[in-house]
Amino acid sequence: MNTRGAWFMRDIPVILWLAAAILIALLSPVFGSSRWLVVHLIALGGFTHSIMVWSVYFANALLKTKDVDPRSIQNIRLTLLQVGILAVVIGVPSLQGWLTILGAVIISGVIIWHAATLLHRLRIALPGRFRISIRYYLVAAAFVPIGALFGVLLARGLPGDWHGKLLVAHTMVNLLGWVGLSIFGTLITLWPTMLRTKMADDAERTSIRALPVLAVGLMTIMISPLVDLTWLGVVGVGVYLTGTLITYRPMLQAARGRAPHSFPTFSASAALLWLPVALVTLAVKMLFDGWQVLPVSYGVLTVMFLVGFALQMLLGALSYLVPVVIGGGPRPLRAGMRELNRLGTWRVFTVNIALIVCLLPVPPLVRTFVAIIAILALALTLVCILLGILAMLRTKRQLAAEMAIQGIPPGGVPPRKPADPAVIHPKLSKRQVVGAVVTVALGAALGFSFDPSAPGLEASQSVTVAHSTQGANALVH
Repeated sequence: MNTRGAWFMRDIPVILWLAAAILIALLSPVFGSSRWLVVHLIALGGFTHSIMVWSVYFANALLKTKDVDPRSIQNIRLTLLQVGILAVVIGVPSLQGWLTILGAVIISGVIIWHAATLLHRLRIALPGRFRISIRYYLVAAAFVPIGALFGVLLARGLPGDWHGKLLVAHTMVNLLGWVGLSIFGTLITLWPTMLRTKMADDAERTSIRALPVLAVGLMTIMISPLVDLTWLGVVGVGVYLTGTLITYRPMLQAARGRAPHSFPTFSASAALLWLPVALVTLAVKMLFDGWQVLPVSYGVLTVMFLVGFALQMLLGALSYLVPVVIGGGPRPLRAGMRELNRLGTWRVFTVNIALIVCLLPVPPLVRTFVAIIAILALALTLVCILLGILAMLRTKRQLAAEMAIQGIPPGGVPPRKPADPAVIHPKLSKRQVVGAVVTVALGAALGFSFDPSAPGLEASQSVTVAHSTQGANALVH
């Protein structure tokens, strides 16, 4: 199967879903279920679509199997996935239970179909390295129907502390199972490739050891609320954290060979830092809050797991992978990377500093203004990805025209142009770090200036400002 060139169903739906999530986060006073919509547009439209696309790409690259899953069949699966996502994001807010169930069944069925094709590839492939990556994808997919069932039950409404119990089970099965295991399976080979350095010698063995630890930890977390044992959930988090740290060891060895230096590697590094913090926070909240109180402050965990870990990892991976698969040679690749790395340091540091501020006990309006900054920085990454795709396609057309004028046949050596060292060898920009700090500080200062407790602020003005900016809290509260 040819994976090169632009592909609408691979490249565009994820951008559209994430753009919709950002728009709803900024305009949440218009939407009654804004936080739920934002979370599921990101989780289903962003993560699930991307996992289905890129797990096939990596399975094809690692197993080197023949054309067992043509693009036309993948398009059918991906189209059905979009239908299922639409059914869920319409069914839950509109209280149409039948539509929610239909969407969950479609999504689960598509992912089971997807997993079956991966298993078929694994069975017919010749023995080789890194088959463990595909096993990560298969275990991750096995958790999806369970997470979907919990989600349907949550949408129907549950009495007492069962809402909190199933909220933990549903979110952790999906975020740590479907998303987390897929990320770990991909990073085995993707992380050193992004860094352009040598993989750790024991990377494959370490990943093989980590998978059962991660799976047991996740199953323990999932079971703990169902049997009403918070201490068991804490144990499960500890086991999953242990598995996480096992997978981190070869990644750290690779990073010693070459430190993160571009937007994709900065964003992925930040994501890897957020996951252990989120796991420890989850354990503390499970231990001290209890199932009934936990949903009240669940927004903190949402920010850490969904935005800090998963979304930053997704944006970093897409920023690296999309130019690679579009291809076209060095010139188109450099054109794409120029756009994808634009303000890369500023974007990563702005998002992460803003997230930290949002999690601190600051006044609500400070949190709101800073959250808006974080959302806009995330939105800028989507713009950069889209501009990168367009720049690569434009450069490929220009290159083809130049070759035709010079009489160079297709497949020949194209004319060369001097490369910009900043594009070939990107690095951390200290100026952009300072700019990120200043940007977040200005947002916080603006929030303080509009705080109702500030002297001289009219009550009516504070109410107006609070209403007009509360949308950003869709990702925070």
